[in-house]
Amino acid sequence: PSAEVSNFRQISVIIANPTYPDPYGGRDPFAFVSTAPQNITVEANNLENLQSAAYTTGISQGLTSVLAIHVDGVYNKISKAPMLIDINPRSGGVTGNRSLPQFGRVLQWQSRGAIDYKALLVRLEKRLDHNYMYTVSYTLASSTGTVNNIGPTATVTDSEHPGYDQGPNNSDRRNVLVASGSFLLPGGVTVGAVFGARSTMPFAATAGVDVNGDGNNTDFVPGTTRNVFNRGTDTQMLALVNAYRATAGLAPISASQINTNEYYALDMRASKSFPLSAGRKVELIAQAFNLLNRTNLLAAWQTNARSSAFGTITSAANMRQAEVALRFTF
Repeated sequence: PSAEVSNFRQISVIIANPTYPDPYGGRDPFAFVSTAPQNITVEANNLENLQSAAYTTGISQGLTSVLAIHVDGVYNKISKAPMLIDINPRSGGVTGNRSLPQFGRVLQWQSRGAIDYKALLVRLEKRLDHNYMYTVSYTLASSTGTVNNIGPTATVTDSEHPGYDQGPNNSDRRNVLVASGSFLLPGGVTVGAVFGARSTMPFAATAGVDVNGDGNNTDFVPGTTRNVFNRGTDTQMLALVNAYRATAGLAPISASQINTNEYYALDMRASKSFPLSAGRKVELIAQAFNLLNRTNLLAAWQTNARSSAFGTITSAANMRQAEVALRFTF
């Protein structure tokens, strides 16, 4: 309530090329106050606390005296997450009128956000026996909803079409595989390796302009919704993007430039300890990261459909790195 009251105490003052020492240049300070309709933020009368329910179940089974398998299911449902929605939108887009013309955006906190996370986790483990051990883990997961993160920036993209926000979350990776192992070789040399593989994340196509007239350039390309790319329908979605680009006189985007950010990396480590006197020892370590030297792109797509670089990623994780180290224990 106190925040709602403070909305009406705020004024916007813009002074271009202020003079010194009097920035008002001898004029009344209120002459610089903006007369544009004010944007305000309010709370819904039925606003509720966020609700979260988590369910897990699993089973572990020994296959041999040194080998075991673990299977777990996870379901996490978040509902009634607070999201801002403009309850004073322009009817008919940018040129439309607001139902309350004395205000601009009237952003209202409502308990409408949701996140659903489902995962199946399978892990095969072999304990150390005959000088080696290993673990193989696989996760099949789905993360969907209407909001990526719970926080003050959670806003409905199009208040007249809130369903556009339903879709995969930014962090949604359907498949993750991790395999690791350690081997004790003759001469006391220990060799370990970790291999990781992850499927791509999704991304959205944004219009690059204020389509619905809400004052924000966050609208999706007409016909698309949240994070529709890299989810099996790229051909149809790219057709919508190119149709939208055509309305702006822009050349079509080729499917070949749509990037994915699958991740594959092999890390290896070898070490050997040399005993010293009085319980001290020195350990020689050699390790390499991303040994395959693969280019693993980051989750940083150009999502503006008006850009000629739409769908591309210009940043990547580190390429191959290696190091040699000595560690003293005393």
